[in-house]
Amino acid sequence: MSYVSRFTGTCNRCGLCCEFEAADGSGRVRCAYLLVVAPLGTPRASACTQYARRTDGMPIPMHYVADGTLYGWRACAKDSLIEDAAIAARGIGRGCSLEAARA
Repeated sequence: MSYVSRFTGTCNRCGLCCEFEAADGSGRVRCAYLLVVAPLGTPRASACTQYARRTDGMPIPMHYVADGTLYGWRACAKDSLIEDAAIAARGIGRGCSLEAARA
């Protein structure tokens, strides 16, 4: 049985779900596979170099936004409850059409 996201609509590639404040307060970090072309949070601000190959749990390097140094490794949350939570908690993206699916 495969996981089905609780969200419907189209991701606008704003990139906000791939960046966060480090738990230790040392700065903002983001997935090293994220290509940022505009300020995150705006439509079409980013792309993922691993999008077609990513899997839930796939190891991903996280780098500090300020200087690009390695923060550590995390796991990709593709099609998972964690991904849903990241999207829902942040009100992701202006112009994003993702919304909670109706039961």
